[in-house]
Amino acid sequence: MSELVLRPRQVTGRDLVHEQWRVGNRLVLYVCPTGSGKRFQAVWWAKKAQDQGRVTLIVTHRRILVKQMYDELHRFGVKYGVMMSG
Repeated sequence: MSELVLRPRQVTGRDLVHEQWRVGNRLVLYVCPTGSGKRFQAVWWAKKAQDQGRVTLIVTHRRILVKQMYDELHRFGVKYGVMMSG
């Protein structure tokens, strides 16, 4: 199993989300550009939630993205389930 280590810009994003939660904002939208490692960051958040006994919902609109996501979740030992048509 690989180690989940965020890049510096991903750490900055994580810290900004945590700051919003700290000041009481519970509905925080975190937007990232292409190539920023969104899938990896989603796995990081899901792993952190799992370690705290919580769950995460990850939604995507393409079958290939679902496959890539569950490959990454499996790689990092995150429990997951998949719901999709077909």
